Amino acid sequence: MEVVREITSISHNGYNEMWCPLYIENELHCKFINCLNYTESVVLTGLVSKMFGTNNHNSNITSDFLIDRMHSTGLIKMTQCSMEFNTDKGSYVLSRVFEGHRSIEAKLVSRKNKTAFFGQNALNKIQKMTAPIVIPGARSFNSRSYVFKPDCENSRLNLLKMTKRWSDMLDCNEGLSYRLSPMGEWTFFDLSRSRRYTADTTTPSIITLLSTLAQAAIRTRKYGYCPSIVFSLNIDDLNEFEINSLIDLVSNICIEERLNVLITTHLPTKIDSKFVTNTSTM
Repeated sequence: MEVVREITSISHNGYNEMWCPLYIENELHCKFINCLNYTESVVLTGLVSKMFGTNNHNSNITSDFLIDRMHSTGLIKMTQCSMEFNTDKGSYVLSRVFEGHRSIEAKLVSRKNKTAFFGQNALNKIQKMTAPIVIPGARSFNSRSYVFKPDCENSRLNLLKMTKRWSDMLDCNEGLSYRLSPMGEWTFFDLSRSRRYTADTTTPSIITLLSTLAQAAIRTRKYGYCPSIVFSLNIDDLNEFEINSLIDLVSNICIEERLNVLITTHLPTKIDSKFVTNTSTM
């Protein structure tokens, strides 16, 4: 089974709250995409998930129907999205057209042998691949281990140690504690022992990212590989120095542990880093 190791470019002509056309290239282990707001960053991760989805396609759509729809005054906006990615066996270009939440066209082209797959054949090919792991941005008290569940007490403790060491480097553990169950459930608490949200507050969101990187690192060490990871991160409460420290730490982790991570963030101001693409300037 082919494993999607890295996403090298994403483009679309406008999608939901991200109504502006978007094009992003990525040649790095770690790429931050700085959107205008939290909703946009979650929408973008959702679009990546839909691109690799295999149960969201209407294979009964014909070319004549599409032509009629394009000339219809009551046309629901169609989203054209293209994504280039590399696996451990080759590189591909995946193109899909969405009407609402469902795909009505799909095309997958292998750059290695120039073979093209269309419609359901393209989805069958995608289904045989290990797709990127998309960490949802939904608000939740708990966070599942989406990348690697502890398979023994030693791996559980290592996940906690790695996450704590990296979060200590960022000095973001103050007032927050967290637990990891043997089943891979992460729970976050503040000083009053009240549970904290993981997605809509900054510190737990950062720790969730670091715990995800710890899972990916241990998975890579254990199995020799890890699929590309897509993550929506909240950095609202960070100042410029803290943002740069976070970017430097995450990028170094990805390089040292051989991880490939695409992170969507949301600040209306430009973030000046080679690891960041700011959508507000595009």
